Amino acid sequence: VDHKGHLQGGLIHLDQGQRLRVIRASDGFADVHLIETSNRHEIASMSFLHFHPLQALEAQQFGDAAALDAAVVFDQRRLLARLDRAVVDLADHNAAKEVGITQPAMSNALSKLRDQFKDQLLAKTKNGYILTSKSQEILPQLEKILEMFEVTFLQQVEFNPSKDKKIFNGLISDSAGYILAPKILAEFNRLFPNIEINFYSMANMADIDKYDFAISSNLTNQHPTNLHCRLLQKEPFSVAGCPDHFKDKTSLKIEDYIKGTHYIIEQEGIPNDFIDQELEKLKMQRHKRVSIPHFSIGIRSLLYTPNIVTLPISILQESAKFIPLKIYQVPFELPYLHHNLIWHERVHNDPANQWFRKRVQEFFETPLL
Repeated sequence: VDHKGHLQGGLIHLDQGQRLRVIRASDGFADVHLIETSNRHEIASMSFLHFHPLQALEAQQFGDAAALDAAVVFDQRRLLARLDRAVVDLADHNAAKEVGITQPAMSNALSKLRDQFKDQLLAKTKNGYILTSKSQEILPQLEKILEMFEVTFLQQVEFNPSKDKKIFNGLISDSAGYILAPKILAEFNRLFPNIEINFYSMANMADIDKYDFAISSNLTNQHPTNLHCRLLQKEPFSVAGCPDHFKDKTSLKIEDYIKGTHYIIEQEGIPNDFIDQELEKLKMQRHKRVSIPHFSIGIRSLLYTPNIVTLPISILQESAKFIPLKIYQVPFELPYLHHNLIWHERVHNDPANQWFRKRVQEFFETPLL
């Protein structure tokens, strides 16, 4: 389709994933064959409705597709629904202009319709043209079809969170979820009671096409090419220990860091050895490591041991509201943690999903704490 909305030819992809091939395009018309569709009945009966704002489109069904009378749909003007007005006088250039096409194109359209319906559609009288019985029979049906087309495809669908009910199912990482999920749930419950949000584990990321969004946390903002991704925020890592064991230390030196016993946390999207890789660059290594399955266990374990843990600063600061912690800056450089909003192409243009993504981004425009 060129910049004016004229059909030039090639492959056209429907929203449902079925494909149509344009085999000829001229005078604003296109002969279209249905291919690769699992539901021929549904697509055959709806195919010509998917091509706004093309000036004109003729769709034909093939094989075992459901019977479909070919129709020509004009952008903004509905020739079929106004057949009794638009082509009363084929020589009337203003009539052609009214429906948004040239007079020759209108004549061509009428010729195609006559071939399709095997009827003249218009009968000439001394006063001009009148509708044939066939035209009078099909026009009411066409008006309903075109009204459905306009409601479904031309009218802009807006999502109103104050009135529309919607369920958003999403994936969220532990790192982002610990801070963000409670705030999102509380905010939406307060402002948008019609909206329901369900959070699931990032372990389901392979099935992201079944979800409305994902909020991941990893050391980069790289993502598969078939997904959309927006960087929400970057945050640093910090190190923490129990105040009873670190009350005399105002800062943590790198020597203290590598000599300490470290809780190593299993975190989605964060390699367990990323800290050790940075220390290797300094020709250093941690002396002792204890593996922990979740950061909440590691943080609570600090109460009973002189061990330390390195985690995103937002997790440590939030935990310090409930558990006594002494938080230090990591005494060497570490990469930042990236919080990314990810979504599948399936929901990319969905008005409700677009609204939700905007709201999530607003949460991250302020610090997580």
